[in-house]
Parts: sequence; structure tokens; C-alpha cells
Amino acid sequence: MIEALQELGIETYVIPSQSPFDFRVWPRVSELIGKKNIDIIHAHGTRACSNVFWSANKLNIPLLYTVHGWSFHAGQKPYIRYLRQAGEKWLINQANAVINVSHSNFQEGKQKLGLQNATVIQNGVNLTRFDKSKTYPNTRAELGVPSHCTLVGFIARITHQKDPISFVHAAQQVLQEHSDIHFLMVGEGDLKEEAIDLVEKYDIASNFHFQDFRNDVPALLSIIDIYCLPSLWEGLPIGLLEAMAMGKAVLATPVDGTKEIIINQVNGFYIKVNHPQDIAAKIIQLHTNKNLAERTGLSASDLVYQEYDLKDSIRRTEQVYCEIL
Repeated sequence: MIEALQELGIETYVIPSQSPFDFRVWPRVSELIGKKNIDIIHAHGTRACSNVFWSANKLNIPLLYTVHGWSFHAGQKPYIRYLRQAGEKWLINQANAVINVSHSNFQEGKQKLGLQNATVIQNGVNLTRFDKSKTYPNTRAELGVPSHCTLVGFIARITHQKDPISFVHAAQQVLQEHSDIHFLMVGEGDLKEEAIDLVEKYDIASNFHFQDFRNDVPALLSIIDIYCLPSLWEGLPIGLLEAMAMGKAVLATPVDGTKEIIINQVNGFYIKVNHPQDIAAKIIQLHTNKNLAERTGLSASDLVYQEYDLKDSIRRTEQVYCEIL
């Protein structure tokens, strides 16, 4: 991402932080903001906001906080959930305005945090880049996936939130019955090594392909048949919207903003949270019923083109900039 921004001529600086509220980096943040005469700060996510709010207050600069899913969620230990909820409440009160990327996050913020100075701007897709009518390079040949095989893709951060381990368990179960299905996992994250080790343990490496972070996501989506996102929680997943824009059959858990996108069995399919058996069953269903996969993929694409154009998200964000300035 940094290299891509620099190639576009956008000034880019990296200040590494180890955690939210990492006060050790706050002086460096303030120094950079002052040096570059920044007029507005837009923080994406809890860690970013928690490490810039002090500088914003100190320098009297408007702060906009975009919430890509609250940092507290089901499954956490009670004391961790309490602390994170308290932290989020503090942050929204430091910001001049808050953007939620899903209505479910907005409602949860109102109920649990007393969220007031907020608006919902759902994520969007660059429909010029993610255009299913275009011709893309045949990356199946690069990966060694036969053209007649079904390819199931997991293109996301390989972290606890996205539950990549359930995806690997599901692949193992599927391959016990169907050898003509392949799996693709693209991205980076702290669970990648565990996923690789599990694939080796199951001896399914010939049908399971790993790729590092890649910029040619539209090309990768063009070759897959099924997109799978077994997240434990979400804001509004951009990767899911991109796959839907490309007309792919999608499997996702019914969490947070995902529930605002998918109508079960109409433009996608719900899979149970942390449930490899259900993931495997849905993959086999779509593998054996190509018409069903194609029909839901077309419906998914229609929805994104009608309601999730990135240009609309950008225009609404620009309006918020003007308001808080």
C-alpha cells in the first residue's frame, strides 16, 4: 500500500505503533502534523484514532474518526470488552465527527456508547476497476489451478477477525469428498503461518494455494468461483463488496454490516460463525449447482452497481470534511 501511494505521488509517512493508545508515538505524530501544516485529521480504525487524538487536541485540529467495526465484540473476555468499550466511548467524544461504515455499527454505538455526532457512509467499490465485463490475465495458469476445477477464494487479512483457520478446516472436509475443488488464500496476517502449517498437516497443499498481498485483486477475483469470508465481526467488508461486484457467489457470516449486504440465498449465502462443517457444506452445494452460483452472483453484482459505488462514498465523505472545517 505504501509503495502504491508513493507511486501516485502522494506523500506518505510511516510511524509504527505497537498498540492502541501507544503514547510513545504521540510526539512523533504531533511533530509530523505540525511540520506539514495539516488542517484536518482523518483516522481510520481504533488504533489510528487512539494514536492521533492527543495531537489533534493539542494542535486544535479537527478530527474525523471512521469506525470500521467497533473494537469490542462478542467472544472477548468481559474485562477486555469493558475496557475496549470504554476506550471507544472516549475516542468518539474526542472526534469532531464520526463515520460508521454500517448501520449496525451506528445503532450499536448509539445504544452502548451514546454516539451522537455520527453519520453512516457505507463503503463502496471502484466499479471501473472491479468490472466483471473486462478481460483479466489468466492467473489460474500461474497458480496451477486446472480450468475445470472450482476455485474458492479467501482474500482478506489473515487474522483472528477473518477466521482463516475455519476456512482451512472446511477445505480439508471438502477435499475428502471432492478432489476437483481448489482453495486460494491471499493476504498477510499473524495467523498465516498457522494456516500454512495446518494445510501441511492435512496434506492438502496440492489443492490449497497461498499468495502474499497482491495489487491485482480484480484479476484474482475473476478466476475464482466462490468467495468465502467467515468473519467473526465486521464493519462493512470491502472485500465482500468487491467479490459481489465481480459477480461471484459469496459465502459470509451474518455479522454486523454483512447483514446489510447479503440476502440469504438471493445474492449470497450465510455460513455459521466459526463452523467449518457449514462452510464445507455450502461450498459443496455451490460446486454441484453451478446455476445457483451463477444466479446469486448476478444478483450480487446488480446490488453493488446500484447501491455501493465508491464515488458516492467519496462525495459524502467530502461533505463531512467541509462540515467539520
